[in-house]
Amino acid sequence: MQQKAKPTPDRLGGYLTAVVSVGTLAGTADAAVITFSNSGSFIEGTEDDGDQPAIVISLGDGSELQIDPYFLPSSLELSFTAISGRFTGVGTFGGVFYPGISLLSFGDSIFANNSGVYPYIASLVKSGIPQSDFVGDVSGYIGFVTPNNNKGWLSVDFNSATGLFAYNGGAVATMGEDLTAGTTAVSAIPEPSSALATIGLLAGGMMIRRRKQAA
Repeated sequence: MQQKAKPTPDRLGGYLTAVVSVGTLAGTADAAVITFSNSGSFIEGTEDDGDQPAIVISLGDGSELQIDPYFLPSSLELSFTAISGRFTGVGTFGGVFYPGISLLSFGDSIFANNSGVYPYIASLVKSGIPQSDFVGDVSGYIGFVTPNNNKGWLSVDFNSATGLFAYNGGAVATMGEDLTAGTTAVSAIPEPSSALATIGLLAGGMMIRRRKQAA
């Protein structure tokens, strides 16, 4: 009778590695990040003059982001169509009504700014005064938490001297993942106890099989 080859330590290591890999993949299976590539530009205050309607961006999770939808002179705001949306910001700016928006760098954390009477509206420029993050010619990301409680970011450029605001796409994590500014990757690693338990079960099974073959 031909005996089956016993698993060598190298093979066992290979099996364990495979199980860890499968566990890691399973941990990311529920990750869902939607990117949107539509881009455009807006001159501060043109909505006030009636020259250009507000820009509405569909984010992909059922939420909509608006650029300068209000008739406010020398101001530039972003808002959600639903009042429960929030922007990543540094507090109130230009009064107690609208919070200011923070300009994020690649990899920065995205969080919800809940300050202000109308936190679903946030200002880059208020009454002709740009928020400190948007003074000069700047580029970066605007972070937000959608009305559906999903994190996302918008890639932007702004020149406070010309009033030109430009956006170039962004991303939204649609299942509550912890997305960071400028990225489309989310962290979803299996619990260490789960991974160790899987390895232990496999190793135990291999030892039992080896004992049976040796008997």
